Amino acid sequence: MIVLYIDAAYSPIKIEFGFGKELKSNDPVKEGDFIFSSDAYGRFTEKDSTNFTSSYTYYGAFEVAHLLSIGSVKTGVTLSAWRQPELFVKHPIHAQLKNGAMGILNLSYAINERFTIVATAGYKSEGFVIGRPARACALIGLTGQWIL
Repeated sequence: MIVLYIDAAYSPIKIEFGFGKELKSNDPVKEGDFIFSSDAYGRFTEKDSTNFTSSYTYYGAFEVAHLLSIGSVKTGVTLSAWRQPELFVKHPIHAQLKNGAMGILNLSYAINERFTIVATAGYKSEGFVIGRPARACALIGLTGQWIL
């Protein structure tokens, strides 16, 4: 993962991106309470009918902390997109690669020079993003920031 921080004249900008390769073998999978043909070390010794596959994955995010200011209220935005194996499947070895996205709008209100209230609202599709639920859901938050 590569993360770039740009100190633009109006607002800091954060850009993240990363690429990967998903490798899937055709090793057997667990079916119910049975694991097919493994040796004493738990390694699979027989193949199933799934062909070996190789696919590319990615993650990218773009964040602008202060997109627009109106008095003491500042707005920001975070946009993310990814391609990763489908989650919540019976057999992960057979999971298809899926695209996903997340968008969040941030509103911050400076009560004074030391205390700010931040409200966030957005939506995230199913997929893994650090610090967020894995399932698709609305994202809503309200926090305070106090500078000592």
